[in-house]
This record gives sequence, structure tokens and C-alpha cells, in this order.
Amino acid sequence: MYSDLVKQYVIRRAALAAKLESLELLKSKFDITHYCFDKQINFINDSARFKTAVCSRRAGKTVSCAADLINTCLSEPQMNLVYISKTRGSSKRIIWKDLLYINKQYDLGAKQDNTELTLTYPNGSMIYLTGAKDSAEIDKFRGMSLKKVYIDECQSFPSYLRELIDDVLVPALIDHQGSLILIGTPSPTCAGMFFEAATDVESGYSHHHWTFKDNPFLLAKAMKANPDIKTADDILDFELKRRKTTLADPAIGREWLGLWLKDMSLQVYKFSHKINIYTELPKLKWNYVIGYDLGFDDADAGVVWAYHEDSPIVYLVDEFKVTKQDISQLARKIADWNNKYNPQKSVIDTGGLGKKITEELKKRYGFALEAADKVRKKEFVELMNSDMIAGKIKVPSKAMIISEWELLCWDVEEMANNRWLEDGSFENHLSDGANYSWKECYHFLYEAKLAPPKYGTPEWYKQEEKRLLEETEQAYLQQNNTNYRVRRK
Repeated sequence: MYSDLVKQYVIRRAALAAKLESLELLKSKFDITHYCFDKQINFINDSARFKTAVCSRRAGKTVSCAADLINTCLSEPQMNLVYISKTRGSSKRIIWKDLLYINKQYDLGAKQDNTELTLTYPNGSMIYLTGAKDSAEIDKFRGMSLKKVYIDECQSFPSYLRELIDDVLVPALIDHQGSLILIGTPSPTCAGMFFEAATDVESGYSHHHWTFKDNPFLLAKAMKANPDIKTADDILDFELKRRKTTLADPAIGREWLGLWLKDMSLQVYKFSHKINIYTELPKLKWNYVIGYDLGFDDADAGVVWAYHEDSPIVYLVDEFKVTKQDISQLARKIADWNNKYNPQKSVIDTGGLGKKITEELKKRYGFALEAADKVRKKEFVELMNSDMIAGKIKVPSKAMIISEWELLCWDVEEMANNRWLEDGSFENHLSDGANYSWKECYHFLYEAKLAPPKYGTPEWYKQEEKRLLEETEQAYLQQNNTNYRVRRK
């Protein structure tokens, strides 16, 4: 009897062990078709080397990134894969948790480095999380051999996104004929590299689009949390009521439906390629005004405006934007511009550490720098926009400042509180320097010199009548003055 019990125990243990082994094998087998929904799978399985995904909020685009990165690592050994958002901190916040969850859930054996934000798989493939908040950070990707690169929240990247792609990432993908994927939500300005790549049929990118309505996992969670929710439209209807708006609202179209809908009311500067571009500076003896915006982790930036009393237009003739400059390097740039332009005035942002830096520049180098007026910024932005719309501001077609003007938006949440602050997702260094100095130009004093009216026309008679009246008044005043002096004598 005892031996029978032992046999039964051994059989049961073997069966249990076999069952546990099969469960472990099932657990360790990561399959994107079980983890992602149809539109995510179509996006991941698209064999195009260059792809875009334009999505609404809560569409699950980040989950598709994590699934694709891990699936590529598991299937191809000794490969480097990179996930990039605007900053390293945002990369960690957006996708790191999803990567760790998949790795643990399926027991994939990747070694995580929380300091470097890397996952290294047993076959040698690695996932790197990083940021590229300014052009200086681009250099860290040079020389790497990459299999796949995701750039997330592309709508928030400034002008250096194009440089990052063309000069650094695409060459790094050549060895393995790797793929580059741009993902994000539409921006209200409908401009920039991401907009061009995602909308131009000849951009060379394969285009994908889905919204929160296509995400069954989101709907399942929402229905579990709120029994009143039956469809994805119920979620959107609640949001429309909460905001007291309709589907015609461009913000709803962008954020909830992933549509490119331009909203000029959010664009800080009303720049137009048709109106505000010049190819050649007119030949005049120009007066120059320079504006500086200071940073370090951000960027030092400067612009030079040219104006003349015989022109109603102010022209941007020079600019620079450099990160991580020390005071000596900045001083050399200021000295170079002073020698080249002999400016009538140089204004500088003295906010934060800018005041200390400015005092050091004035004391050590003797620069004549005036503090920028930042108190009425919204007012001066609107005045500058009036000049832009009227074509009284001109910049070269390849000016760096254009990418800032095209992308820079007001912060929607702050606008709801009647506060006008720029969205911190976008760069404004050149824009600020331009605004500080533009208002110091005197092009607005220009008065057009009209041609005299033609003899015999109604305008000529009106002008002649006005002239005769003025002469009569002058003669009368002069005669009275003479009589008064005679009487006094």
C-alpha cells in the first residue's frame, strides 16, 4: 500500500512538473499577436524601413514600440536598438515601465541597467533609452551601428530633428539596413519634420494611423472601471461634455482623433513663408540691434536685426544658437558681432542666472548690454505679429528661427486660466532674443513718401487749396507779429 502511494506521488509530481514546464514555456514565449491589437500588429509587421505612426492620446502607440523593440531583440542577436524622446527623463517615464513589465511577465531574461536605461538580452541584443533635448546630444549617436530606432513624441521636437535623422541616425542604420520609426500626435501648427514625413506621400515613409477607439485593451479597462461605458464613443462623449465643446474643436480632433488640424490661435508667432521671407537685403546703410537669450543646458541664442529710416521693414541678418557655452565663448561671440555690426543697442535676457552673467560680461569685457523688457511679453508678441502679418518682418528662407516660430505654441492649460505662457515642449531661445530686440528697432517711424498728385486732378486742387490756406495763415500770423513788435516800441 505504501509503495502504491509512493507511485501515485511520483506520477502526480511528474505530471505537475510537466504542467509547470509547459506553463513556463508558454510564459517565456512572447508573441506580439497575443500582446497587441490588429492595427499595432500591422504597424509592427510593416517591412518598410521608414515608418510613421500618427495616433491620438491613449491609442497604445508606446506599447507597440515596446513590443516591437523586444520582439526584434529576441529574434535578432547582437543588435542595438534605440528609443528616443525629447529628454532622457521623458523616455524613462514613457516606455521604461512597459519594457520592464514585458520582460518580467514573459521571463525573457534581459538584464536591466536602471542607471544607463538599457536592457541587455541573453543573445547580446540591447535596447537603449535616451533623450535628444538639443543638438549637442545628437553626437552621442554618431558611430553607432543600429538595427531599429524609435523617435517618440516627434511633434515636440525642434528643428534639430531633421539633423538628427539625416546626419546621424540614417547613416547609423546602413550596416543592418535598419528601420527608423517616427511616432507622435499631431501638432496644432501642422509644421516641422514630423508633419512632413507623416503627410507627404512622397516622403519615403510608410504611414500608419490609429486612435484610442481602436484600442480594445483601453476600452476593457474603462468598462471595468465604469459600467456606464459601453463603447469608445462614450469615453469621447464624456470628454466633449466636460470641455463643453464639440467634435469641431481642433484640439479634440488632434488629441482624440489623431487628425492634423491647424489652430493658428495657439501658434505664438504668425510667421508665413509667403510673406516673411527675403532673398536679398536691400542696399542701405543699415542700423543694427542685437538680442541675446541666455541658457546653458538649454541654449545661448542671439539674433541681429537691421532697420533703416527709409524702409518700413526690419530684416533678420544673423543668428546663432549654441548649447553649453561658457562665459568666455559667449563673450567672443558678442565681441565678434559688436565689431561686425556696431549695434545701436544690444539687449539681453537677465532672468535667472542671466543677470549674474550679464553683470560679469559688462564688468569683465565692457560690453554695453541692456536688460530685456520681459514684463509685457504677450503684448509685445502681438505687436510683433502685427508686423509679421503686414510683411514688415523678413528673415532668410533657411533661418533657424523659422522652425521655432512654426512650432511654438501657447500652453493650452495655462490659457484656460487666462495665463499666456509658451508650451515648454518647444524651443523659444531665438524667438525670445528676436522679440527682445525687435521692439528696439525704429522701422515703425518710416513714413511713405508719396508721389505728388498729377496737375489738374481733384487731388491736385485739394493739395493746392491746402497750400494756399497754410500760406495765408502764415502771412496773417507774421503780420500780427510785426504789428505787435511795432506797438511795443
